[in-house]
Amino acid sequence: MPRHTPWTCVFLTAAMAVATARPVSTDANALLTGYTMTSWTATDGSSIGPVYSLVQDRDGYLWIGTTGGVVRFDGARFTRWETIYAAPILRADVRALALSRDGTLWAGFDRSNGSVTVAALRGGTMVSVSKGSPPHHVVTSLIEDHAGTVWAVSDSVLYRLRGGAWDVIRNGVLDQAAVVSVREDARGSLWVGTRQGVFRTADGESFELVAEGIARETSESADGTLWMTDPAHGVRRRGAPAPLVGMDGWGNRLLHDSRGNLWVGTTGQGLWRLRSGAGAEAPLVELATNQTGLSSNAVQTLLEDRDGNIWVGTMLGLHSLTPQQLTPLAAGTVVRTLLPDEDGSVWVGTASGLLRFRHVGTSWRGQRLGPAADIRSLFRDASGVAWAVTDGGLRVLSRGRLVASPRRPDTVPPCPAGAPPAAASVTPTVWRPVCAARDVVWAATQTGSVTLRRGERTLATIDTSPVATSGQYMVDTTFEDADGAMWVGGTGGIWRIRDGEVAHRGERDGLPAQRVLAITQSADGFLWLAADRGPSHAGRRSALIRLHPSDFEQAVSAKAPLTGYRLYDAMNGLAGVPLGAAAAARSADGSLWFVIGGNLTVVDPMELTRERRHAEGPARIVGATIDDRTVATADTAALPAGTRKVQIDYTALRLTSPRQTRFRYRLEGFDRDWVDAGGRRQAYYTNLAPGPYVFRVQANDNAGTWSAPEAQWPFTVRPAFHQTGWFLALCATALLLTAWGVAHTRVWLLNRQFAATLAERTRLSREIHDTMLQSLVGIALQVQAIARRCAPEASEPQSQLVALRRQVEEYIREARQAIQNLRSPMLDACGLAGAIEEIGRRTVTPPTRFDVSAEGLAGLPAVVEGELLRIAQEAVTNAARHAGAGQIHVHLSQDAGTVRLRVTDDGAGFDAGASLPGSSGHYGLTGMRERAARIGGQLTITSSARGTSVEARVPCAGTRA
Repeated sequence: MPRHTPWTCVFLTAAMAVATARPVSTDANALLTGYTMTSWTATDGSSIGPVYSLVQDRDGYLWIGTTGGVVRFDGARFTRWETIYAAPILRADVRALALSRDGTLWAGFDRSNGSVTVAALRGGTMVSVSKGSPPHHVVTSLIEDHAGTVWAVSDSVLYRLRGGAWDVIRNGVLDQAAVVSVREDARGSLWVGTRQGVFRTADGESFELVAEGIARETSESADGTLWMTDPAHGVRRRGAPAPLVGMDGWGNRLLHDSRGNLWVGTTGQGLWRLRSGAGAEAPLVELATNQTGLSSNAVQTLLEDRDGNIWVGTMLGLHSLTPQQLTPLAAGTVVRTLLPDEDGSVWVGTASGLLRFRHVGTSWRGQRLGPAADIRSLFRDASGVAWAVTDGGLRVLSRGRLVASPRRPDTVPPCPAGAPPAAASVTPTVWRPVCAARDVVWAATQTGSVTLRRGERTLATIDTSPVATSGQYMVDTTFEDADGAMWVGGTGGIWRIRDGEVAHRGERDGLPAQRVLAITQSADGFLWLAADRGPSHAGRRSALIRLHPSDFEQAVSAKAPLTGYRLYDAMNGLAGVPLGAAAAARSADGSLWFVIGGNLTVVDPMELTRERRHAEGPARIVGATIDDRTVATADTAALPAGTRKVQIDYTALRLTSPRQTRFRYRLEGFDRDWVDAGGRRQAYYTNLAPGPYVFRVQANDNAGTWSAPEAQWPFTVRPAFHQTGWFLALCATALLLTAWGVAHTRVWLLNRQFAATLAERTRLSREIHDTMLQSLVGIALQVQAIARRCAPEASEPQSQLVALRRQVEEYIREARQAIQNLRSPMLDACGLAGAIEEIGRRTVTPPTRFDVSAEGLAGLPAVVEGELLRIAQEAVTNAARHAGAGQIHVHLSQDAGTVRLRVTDDGAGFDAGASLPGSSGHYGLTGMRERAARIGGQLTITSSARGTSVEARVPCAGTRA
């Protein structure tokens, strides 16, 4: 993790702050001020190692030359080349880096075996450049000039890459000079630093000596002055008769930044910054060394990025120096309170006395006044007299001194002194004074609410139950703005009270803070909130929030999250943690003063408006890891079947204050809504189902909104074979075939069982017919014969024998009926029409013709089919045996819920009112009517000399007992 160290005047005494206002060389040991340092070293958990070279590409990435290869940095995360691209790169120290206009990254290596020492990294691959006489061993400097020619310095020799081949630059001037560096200026001239002096060429062929002496590196200031590193005094200016800084140091690197500062990286004396070095005037030098946070005093490389940050590479790590937009001031003790004066100065009350700050030149000068005292509050009464509330009581601030006064102030002093409203004397409510801009506002905290009063008038009652998570809510500050609206800050955010209406915005409503400690307003109408952002891994975080009242009103009216604010924290120079005293005030010159945790910070709003806005790089997806295998998202649209783990890496190129960048992402096809990832730059998914997905990620902007463009990665998880439609179709087919096979097998088994049952029934019917039925017929014939031989006078025995014969014939009919019932399975085998046709085939003999016709038969109940079969059997048998018919016709039809069975013949008719006598095997007309009645139908019989018609009409469903 990076380490953040505010390099501010907090480490200086007030006297030192005064001294730094004059550009004199005697302050060469001053600390580096005005910048916040962020470090990435082994101590901070980073394995970056030595940093030899730095460049920034067109996208905004930093490329770092380190031990073992090239590393890319996005402001928060280091990524080695081999984890970005599949193509390998040399595992050697990268001593020099350069960027071409076409985006090619040139790397110069330290190769003791004399192999490839310069390579072009283009499109994710390493292109070796080895034609001609290549640079040997160690490449220390690389550039591409305006014409596209690459120049390299290796082992004290200058090389030029032209036409795909390296040429050694040999002419009379450089033959004896040991070359150490090369650079191109804005006019296109090349400057070559050597151990014998500085050479310049405009055409790359002829070189002229412009300065003598050892020059590791050169740089030009905005006025065209040439500066050179110096092995004894760090840096020197061309034409200067003597060293300018009065310091000893081996100069190694030079950089003129966009603010006019000259940075000197030394070999063993750390980092120097030279300011106000115009003409013969000695510049002011400030230092950063390993005693003040720099990882190593051996500075290897310097770079200013597009945001104005200074990057420093040392032998032990990487550092970023971010220009502070806020100015912390040193008080030497705990600051408690503020009181701006009409003359533009600011009185500062501390735990050990009174300070007065005046604006001198471009800086603030502090002066300690009066005796030591614990000053708890400063205020001015209605008559203009300045008062101080100290541990010894009230004091008047007069002529820079605190003196006792017998009179009381004309107004009630702000917190913590004063008396509560008169209403408090008759109620048990405890009122406490809250610092306000004009007078005292009193707050009384009850369970779930806070009441605010000014004198005897109640301003508002605030419902704090939604934000007071534990205990009672605490009001920290109140402020009345230029439009008369009252603003209240505390543990739940900020409230606005206007015309009795109360509006609120807290952390859950977009305010980037858990607690508002102090409020003031700049001349341009913006509110400035000193806030507590809550805990982090490094402790509690303080911040300043710049918010316009109109943005607050818009969020409230739209019932939307708060947007439009700007956030400033320690990276911007804010001093202090949100513990202890807090205060805010605006001085007469428009500067804003803040006390947070006993520390003092000054903000110049006008200067902030002139500051260049830091680049807000949009979110971008930089890669993905699929089951521990790294892939490039630009080249990957389909993930393999069986993918279990998906890790998506994303970032936003914001080298300034990367900790303030928050992300949200959403995987369409999986996530129902956006996922707030905070500062995390990875998304994890496991066991994604096959199908299409779109990963979307977005970074917030400087105003805390989600208006920045989002990055997307559409991809598809391929299904495994068992997840494809073909597999499902095969499974369905197999299931259907299995079902068909089971059904077919069951039908076969049922048919087999039916055949066995039918065979058994046939056997039983045959046995009954061949044994019992034939025996009964024989008995009937014998009884008939005996009856005929009886004498006429034996009428009674003869009558008994006739009765016995009839009884036996009745048994024969019952036996025949039983035989027919045993054969009824043919109904299941052939259906109703088929069974009737089978019965007719057995019953009707030539020359009588028999036929069956059917129409519309479908799904008759088994009982209906059985009874209709017996009715048809009886009718056909009667027609065949008794009518002497030449043709018998059976017709079956079904419609409108009714089944009709009609048997017609052309034989002799009969009396339909009587049963057929003596027809063996039949029940007669009565039996047919009974069968029709059992299934809820009717039987109609019509007979004449031309033939007989038997018709049964039966409902399709149901039976009747």
